[in-house]
Parts: sequence; C-alpha cells; structure tokens
Amino acid sequence: MSLLFATLGYRPQTLLPVIKKTSQIEEVIFYHDLTDSAIKARDEVVRYCESMDLPCVPTPIDDAFDFVRIAKKIRQDVRAHAKDGRSVRTFNIAGGTKLMSSAALLVCILEGIPATYVHDKTLKPFDLPLLRMRYSDTLTPKQRTLLRYLLDNKDSDMTEIELAKALGVEKATMNHHISRLVEKGALTLAQKKGDRRAKIVKVNPAIELLLE
Repeated sequence: MSLLFATLGYRPQTLLPVIKKTSQIEEVIFYHDLTDSAIKARDEVVRYCESMDLPCVPTPIDDAFDFVRIAKKIRQDVRAHAKDGRSVRTFNIAGGTKLMSSAALLVCILEGIPATYVHDKTLKPFDLPLLRMRYSDTLTPKQRTLLRYLLDNKDSDMTEIELAKALGVEKATMNHHISRLVEKGALTLAQKKGDRRAKIVKVNPAIELLLE
C-alpha cells in the first residue's frame, strides 16, 4: 500500500496538486494545526479526497510550534505504517507552519523518505533531492552507544574520563569519539566547576530523534 503524507496550512492548493499528480496512492495522511483557516483547508482537502474515493486521514497538531514533538509524532506514524507493510510514496512539506514543514522535512531526511514541495506561485509540485537512506546509519555503533548512554543519563554531569570508565574504553578512544560528535553538533562541552582541566559532556536533545 502506497501512502501520501503531507503538512497542510491554510491553502489547500499546496496539497491538492500533489494528490492529483501522484499516481497509485491508496491513502492520504496529512497534518494540520487548529486555526480556523487550517480547518477550512482541511475540510476542502477531505471533500476532494471523498470525491475521488480516496481514503484521507487528517491529523490535528495542537501545538504547531513544538518542533521536536511534531517530528516525533510524524516519525511515529511513518514507522507504524511501515511495520504494516505500507510505504510512503512521497511527503509533501509545502504546508503548515514553518516548524511543521521543517519537522516533516527532518523526518524525511532521517528516514530516507522522498519529499515534495509545491511552488508558492506556480503551484507546481517538484521533488526534493533527498537521499533514500536512514540518517542514523551515518553513526558508528560506538558513537550510537555513547549517545544512547548520555541520553539515558542526561540528568548527570559526566566528564570524558567518567564516560570512558562507565563504557569501559580508553580515555584516548573516548576523546576521539567525543571530538567527532562535537564536530557534528551531537555533543557540547562545558567547563566543570572547580576543575579547569575537566569538561562536562552534554548531548544535544535532538539526538533522541536520531537514535529512535
């Protein structure tokens, strides 16, 4: 079963061209906020899908500015459908708040999903040049272990030496992994109070999305 995912704002014209263009889709799933204009657009999309006998699932987003929460919700839905053997034909990210569409784009990058955008003026859809690969595959197993450990212990202030002992690796090896992850923006280092030589290692909260 092939699905069309989308975010929707106040203009149904940002989604309808993609529904019309995309062949062999069996269901449309789209996310919208709860403003009057978005609900009006939702109703128009639903009416069009009903006229085409195309199943349609509008999904409300109660906080259209909570980036991480929106991304988690979309990713959860995409993965749930994948487990049922249904693939995403494309994800149209042209509608909704900037954070909604950005969250959808992030999920497409993380999960290797094709994405589409509709031109604001011409209303013509075009495919985005995203790679069909899972972004998490760019991490080594040891980097994933380190990041997962930090997430599981995010309330603790741990230094590089403490992390090396906890994970049973040499300090030099731990320093190497931390340096690479700092370069990628996955980790940050902060000076430990009372010890100029020690650095506290903190994980970027968004890494939770990468490791799920």
